Amino acid sequence: MNLKTFFEHFDTLAEAPNGIQRLRELILDMAVRGKLVPQDPEDEPAISLFKKIISTREILEKQKLLSKSKPLEKVQEEDFPFDLPKGWQFQRFGHIVSITRGITFPANAKFSTNGEGLIPCLRTANIQKEIDWDDLIYVPESYVKRGDQYIEDMDIVMSMANSRELVGKVAINRKGKQFCSFGGFLSVIRTILVQPEFVMLVLQSSRVREELISSASQTTNIANISLAKLNPLVVPLPPLAEQKRIVAKVDELMALCDALEAAQQTRNTLRQKLRASALDGLMNAPSNTDLETAWAFVRDNWGLMCDRPEDVEGLRQSIHKIAVQGKLANQAEPNQSAQELLKSVESEKANKIAQGSIKRTLEDPLDSDDFPFMIPDSWQWIRFGTIIFDIEAGTSPQCQKRPREIDEWGVIKISAVSWGEFNPSENKALPKSIDPRPEFEIKQGDFIMSRANTSFLVGRSVVVESPTQKLLLNDKTLRIYFSENIEKRFFNIYNNSFFARQYFANTGTGTSDSMKNITREQIRNLPVPLPPLVEQKRIVAKVDELMKLCDHLEASLRQQQQRAEALVASVVHHF
Repeated sequence: MNLKTFFEHFDTLAEAPNGIQRLRELILDMAVRGKLVPQDPEDEPAISLFKKIISTREILEKQKLLSKSKPLEKVQEEDFPFDLPKGWQFQRFGHIVSITRGITFPANAKFSTNGEGLIPCLRTANIQKEIDWDDLIYVPESYVKRGDQYIEDMDIVMSMANSRELVGKVAINRKGKQFCSFGGFLSVIRTILVQPEFVMLVLQSSRVREELISSASQTTNIANISLAKLNPLVVPLPPLAEQKRIVAKVDELMALCDALEAAQQTRNTLRQKLRASALDGLMNAPSNTDLETAWAFVRDNWGLMCDRPEDVEGLRQSIHKIAVQGKLANQAEPNQSAQELLKSVESEKANKIAQGSIKRTLEDPLDSDDFPFMIPDSWQWIRFGTIIFDIEAGTSPQCQKRPREIDEWGVIKISAVSWGEFNPSENKALPKSIDPRPEFEIKQGDFIMSRANTSFLVGRSVVVESPTQKLLLNDKTLRIYFSENIEKRFFNIYNNSFFARQYFANTGTGTSDSMKNITREQIRNLPVPLPPLVEQKRIVAKVDELMKLCDHLEASLRQQQQRAEALVASVVHHF
């Protein structure tokens, strides 16, 4: 890919995941490798510039305007980190710049936030994208021992001691000479006949950043860059005229990145508002006709509302919300009301209790304060325990710290039931020395819940759709047995909806949100809406249909994302 093609795809590259940040990095890397602007054979070559730098340095050192530099080894070909264009050179950083460490403070140092009788002093917090001149400390002028410890025009200020993410960060002084010093965790870099802005590009490029960070020593949480590591750094030196062209081009492209970023933020804000408005219309449609209109708008305009696969999750949640409120499937006259269904379930439960196959349980009475939303007239609010016949916990043997292999027994982990679909690969192998307990084997159609997890995930459930063999419940998962007259997948939808999530988060016990526990009693007392059986099945079928559409939308967005990532990878590879 040549420069022309790169610029033609600039906007597309920006739309890739984290695309603008990667574009900025790519621009910097291309700039310091001589791949951003064409070379001009009429430019004075870097070797001539370097001779002038050495000559100028010697004059300044004799005049004591510059501290005498320590000898540095000449750059050898094996030190070259990449190929350079004709007319460029690699040189040691300390040969083309002068580096001055900041002032050190005595043990009884005095600081102030105002300048009365003191001088301003920069610290690491002032080194942002630009120097922050508004949050300075003030110190006695006696702390400044040399004249070069005052800030000069176009000084590059570097953070020499900071967190590993921020160490080596640089900012340039564009305000002219300042009656201001800088602290000992900072260094000032002054160029010699080299464009300071070009040196900034070098110091911000990914290779140099990585080299500085990897070479930094670590003390507790602070990384330190030493002059012994900074001065010998191998850096590219282009002809002076090309340095100026590179800086101008980088400024132009960074301004374009800024504009693209601002446009992205505006689009994202509009998308979020449109998505929120559309989903709100879906959630609060007053009639079936309004609901159909709202859904058609969402379906036909979803591409305008989101640009990331993860945005589709909001649509899934909204579908589940309206499904369990009776707003998703068209209301039809049921052949059996919820009240009649409830009588059948209660009769079935009474027979099983009489036979001794299940035990009688008591749930708390319901009142209108327990209802999180209004339901259709043909529905009824009940406690979950009304339609639950039994709750069974699993087993907790000491398992191996690996998944089971083919034909081995395994015990599921909580993560197998945490994300809406049963994931049999989330298991630990049962040692051969322990006999499996077949009564805890997971079967097709099982309704399984977690009784311990984070505040967000505790109580999540799945219905096992595909047969699985030789997998056992663990002691933090529960198998729920229902009446045969219940569509358990409807209650799985409700149990994973916002309403049940909120209930379990509020009622679960535990010292922190990172680990909550729920009891059988709390599960039985969950308020749930009971639709007629035919409507339970109709809602499940409609949710399945819409989830497939969500899957399609998500896959389409993921393909777009992958194409953009492939394009970025291609550009990086060719440069």
